[in-house]
Amino acid sequence: MNTPGFSPYQKRVLIVLTLINFVNWMDRQIVYPLMPLIKADFHVTFMQLGWLVAAFSIVHAFTTLGLGRLADLTSRKKVISYGVLFWSGATFIGGLAASFRSLLMTRAMVGVGEAAYSPAASAIISESFSRRIRARVQGIFDLGMFIGGAAGLAMGAILAEWVGWRPAFFVVGIPGLLLALAIVRLPEAPRAPSEKNAPIKELFRIPGYVLALISGWFIAFAGHSYVIWGTEFVYRYKGFSLRQAGTLLGGIVVLAGVLGVMTGAVVAGRLAQAFPWGRALTPAIGFLVSAPLIVGALHAPTRTGVLGCFFVGSFFMTWYHGPLTAFGASIGQRCWLHPGPRGLRAIADRSPRRRSREWGLDGPGGHAWVSERPHLIQAPPLCVAQPGC
Repeated sequence: MNTPGFSPYQKRVLIVLTLINFVNWMDRQIVYPLMPLIKADFHVTFMQLGWLVAAFSIVHAFTTLGLGRLADLTSRKKVISYGVLFWSGATFIGGLAASFRSLLMTRAMVGVGEAAYSPAASAIISESFSRRIRARVQGIFDLGMFIGGAAGLAMGAILAEWVGWRPAFFVVGIPGLLLALAIVRLPEAPRAPSEKNAPIKELFRIPGYVLALISGWFIAFAGHSYVIWGTEFVYRYKGFSLRQAGTLLGGIVVLAGVLGVMTGAVVAGRLAQAFPWGRALTPAIGFLVSAPLIVGALHAPTRTGVLGCFFVGSFFMTWYHGPLTAFGASIGQRCWLHPGPRGLRAIADRSPRRRSREWGLDGPGGHAWVSERPHLIQAPPLCVAQPGC
């Protein structure tokens, strides 16, 4: 990893956390291309498959606050290590599920483990890197998310056609066990000496934080719908095989996502130097450009048109990652619009980008409901386009 100007400790932290982020998102998203086989195996409806996603999201959302608080009060690297072990074990056990209900429970357990990781990891990054380079660092960290998520989509599709859906959970559950040991060997990041505990409700007194949460919900609504149901959509309506759907969409997520995250971080850094509100302007530009492209992909009559519009739309849609995460990290020190509370760094750093992702629950459930009502088939384009409207 090319990280000029970083100390050996900073390079080590960034590499280990990015690798864990890779496994995190691979475990999280491998279930999506497996859904057609899970549906056939357990004879469930699309709405029930939506609950398979919601079980993870709901548990993840409601345990993040508590586990983020625990990371603020105790050893963050230990919280991460235990979380990685927990979600990796839950993923592996998911391959042994004898019923849909037991699979549902294991996916909820994955949500607990991953909720322990994200707030502590973001807090370590914010304390290990200066504010000047934090957007760039978060962009590198997010590469693990895009590459891992794409690997999950592609690997899930390939393994589904090759050996079935159960072995896929076994394969992705093992790497986390090794990375849990790697994080334990990292030294604890130094904490601000003036940091002291503050009530969580203080975060909701910051106008910028509340507005970012609201806008983030719309981001999550669209993003969840595309990632979770995109494979199923092109498989059912665009003539792709399951393997083609997973690998091609996964490739788009990697290439467009990586380019979009890094471009957004660079653009945000330059605009922030020119304007006080430059960092906030970057996601707005990205969403306004991406919305019509995503709608165009859903209506494109050819495979080339579908993939081309999805690629360019995904590129612009991912501009928000670095800037919005850097904004969340700055809340722990000083918000743009209001002084930020101390002692809530792991929770604040986790928000608003990632927290809003868990709260965008109506995307998967809503699209599952629509998919079982063919006369409402025009609803998905409207839902996916909503953030840029």
